[in-house]
Amino acid sequence: MPKQTAFATRLRALALFVAILSCTALAPPASAAVGAHLVKDIRFGAGSDPEGLTAVGDTLFFSAQGPGGRELWRSDGTEAGTVRVKNIRSGSEPSWPIELTNVDGTLFFSAFDGIGWGLWTSDGTEPGTVLVDRISVDSMVPYLGEAFFVVGDDVGDRLWRSDGTLDGTRPVKLIGEWPNRFITELEVAGNRLYIGVTGGDGETDELWVSDGTESGTKHVKTINNVTGGFSVHTLTGAGGRLFFLRDTEACADCGAPNPAVLWTSNGTAAGTRRVNGPQSAYNLIAARGSVMFQSGEQLWKSNGSSAGTRKLGNFSVSARNAMTKVGAIVYFAGDGLWKTDGTVAGTQQVADVMPHFTPPCSPHGPCSFVHRDYDPVGVRSKLYFPADSPGDGIELWSSDGTDAGTELVADVRLGTDSSRPASLVSVAGNLFFVANDGVHGRELWRFVP
Repeated sequence: MPKQTAFATRLRALALFVAILSCTALAPPASAAVGAHLVKDIRFGAGSDPEGLTAVGDTLFFSAQGPGGRELWRSDGTEAGTVRVKNIRSGSEPSWPIELTNVDGTLFFSAFDGIGWGLWTSDGTEPGTVLVDRISVDSMVPYLGEAFFVVGDDVGDRLWRSDGTLDGTRPVKLIGEWPNRFITELEVAGNRLYIGVTGGDGETDELWVSDGTESGTKHVKTINNVTGGFSVHTLTGAGGRLFFLRDTEACADCGAPNPAVLWTSNGTAAGTRRVNGPQSAYNLIAARGSVMFQSGEQLWKSNGSSAGTRKLGNFSVSARNAMTKVGAIVYFAGDGLWKTDGTVAGTQQVADVMPHFTPPCSPHGPCSFVHRDYDPVGVRSKLYFPADSPGDGIELWSSDGTDAGTELVADVRLGTDSSRPASLVSVAGNLFFVANDGVHGRELWRFVP
């Protein structure tokens, strides 16, 4: 063999060896995420930490840490269709989009453009992402086809509304006069908007109701003699009525929910009353015109009446775990995954797995996205949730309500390390979530059922 040819052969062999070695060293670990895929590596090597995942039609909106700081992004589930919507705060400083809310097919949110906080809307395009008004909003909810929210000023907390235009963005009524009263929550029940108010003295709390007008925004009832804390909270609409919790003790441990009792309201003072039930209630969820809630290691159901408030059984339910509705079935975590249709006979263990559900936020402190991370979600009649299993860590599971149909569906990070699927949201029949595969950091993933 000629010397030059032999040298070339050895050179090609060496190049092939280096290529194989490089691929072995740099390739991400194998994943059993069948049906799941990384949508886009937005922040190469560090993770973009998507937050506030919100579905508007077939589009997912979220905030992410990208090349221009934390800004508003959108995704259709493809890499090419996952793009930054707008660099609201020019340069690399973040605009911190928060309060992402779907209002009748339009995204409303709050962001900081470097001058101040403002109310923004977006249709998913850069020119269609506009500043509506330079106000700082909180507790935004959709009602009457508009966005209703709280704005704090030098006087106190006011209820505002917006149709997405400057002329259509206006205050409704001053409700919480500082430092004596603060608006804590907004919730739609029936055809009314309910407003929870806590007293600055920690002893006087109020419930208000609104039809969207100043004259129709009225005080419903004052609830006295509570020591400390945000005492009217967890507002939940069910069966055209409002249900809520009211603390019965001071904030002894703000890292956990306080003992609270269940209340209900039809929007009148006479119809706002305590429900005759357990002394300690947590985690309301609406289902079949009633609410279900947890008390200690028990599951309860109530339609607001004494006769309609009953225990469904003892299930070793953790009061620190969330409940999720899929169709007419409510799933919850006890000693395994459980489900209920609201009857004693229909309340049963689904599978002996370890769901990794979200602890409820303490009503006495801010509820960051981290606390809301692990809420399960329903997609196409199935429950999707993070679960911890030996050898796999915390990964994505699904259940059709049967033991045989409860399974690991995406082991994003093989081995005992966890990918910790979080911020699960259903968009057009697909599941989006945030996970860490051990290579890309926390990024956006998609699972196609």
